[in-house]
Amino acid sequence: MIDKKRDNKQSALKNDHMTTLEDNLENETNTLASKHKLLMPCREANHVCDKSQYQEATVWEKVKLNIHLLLCSFCRNYTKNNTKLTRTIKASNISYMDKTCKEALKKEFDKALKEHQIN
Repeated sequence: MIDKKRDNKQSALKNDHMTTLEDNLENETNTLASKHKLLMPCREANHVCDKSQYQEATVWEKVKLNIHLLLCSFCRNYTKNNTKLTRTIKASNISYMDKTCKEALKKEFDKALKEHQIN
């Protein structure tokens, strides 16, 4: 019982320490980003990573993201996981509704919602 409490306490301390390290690294990256045009904060890097996943990121954003990824292991892991998720989704054979069916269903839903709100 005492060992379990000690292990839980050590685990909590380790998690707190990692969170502090992550916060410190993000703060350092953000400070550098405010001083240099080629660097970006972690939040922006994650946003550009998401945009890149859908081919919406500009060349300049991708260049800045790659520079950021050289410096930040946390964002590298985020990008790695994001890429893995994208590949998995593309590889799956998920079918989805075409746009016209989706719009018709939305209209039907809105109509039913209005009728329900009136009653």
